[in-house]
Amino acid sequence: MLREYVVQVRTDLLSQVLQPGNFTSPEKGITFHIRERAPNGDILGLLMHDTRAENGAMSYLADRGQIVKQESGAYLVMSGGHVLSQDTPGEPARVIVFDRYALDLDEFGEKVSDDRDLRPRERYFSELINPDPASQYFKRNPGQFRTELHERFASTLYPLAFVFIALATAGNAQSTRQNRTRAVTTGFAAAAGLRLTGLGLNNLVAAKTALLPLLYVLPLAGIILSLLVILSTRRQPAGQSRLSQWIDSLSDHFTAILARFRPANPDAARMAP
Repeated sequence: MLREYVVQVRTDLLSQVLQPGNFTSPEKGITFHIRERAPNGDILGLLMHDTRAENGAMSYLADRGQIVKQESGAYLVMSGGHVLSQDTPGEPARVIVFDRYALDLDEFGEKVSDDRDLRPRERYFSELINPDPASQYFKRNPGQFRTELHERFASTLYPLAFVFIALATAGNAQSTRQNRTRAVTTGFAAAAGLRLTGLGLNNLVAAKTALLPLLYVLPLAGIILSLLVILSTRRQPAGQSRLSQWIDSLSDHFTAILARFRPANPDAARMAP
């Protein structure tokens, strides 16, 4: 459904972008020009120049064009025109006359023709376990199917890791006078860094099967480290936890460095304890 919506949006956008008398490039290497629009929405006097090919170029000229939407996709149907194609620069162009010619508008974006070519993230669980051997995408990227399958299992560990990170950074008892902003910021940074690292591992695991256990080791390591911090906090009967002490020490060093660049203030010095 999402793919169908993308095609519809791209088609509607293309029909609105084309303005009479203007040269428009909805995609790099493609230029449109239309003379005018008919009251029924048809395009009159259409010119399209396509230079996306590395060494070739094609130009479409038609008296009339119409954007047609079907279940299989959206098409630009041109009537009464001809195509000029040139495979190699310097060679004369070939001219093809047509009465009716249909151009697939889905070619202006990522082309996916059927369900067999869906990306691994767009497939059902059963399709990841038993992928279709005839799928061209599976033949080109078998590692991505394996990585996506294990990523779905490993991703269930991250919510648990986030809970333990929150308890480790902001779960210790504090008075109402103490500011929790620093603890919350530290917990958010740790959770975000853990998840972003996991997403980055997907590309490595797709290329190297030996790294597959890291998808599970990473969130489990976050849980274990958080538990260690929580246990170390409970063992201290009073005072701050080791994590809080480390954060305070880092903050004090940073404050001392900034103090070197500040002008002397005698009033502040007298007020200091």
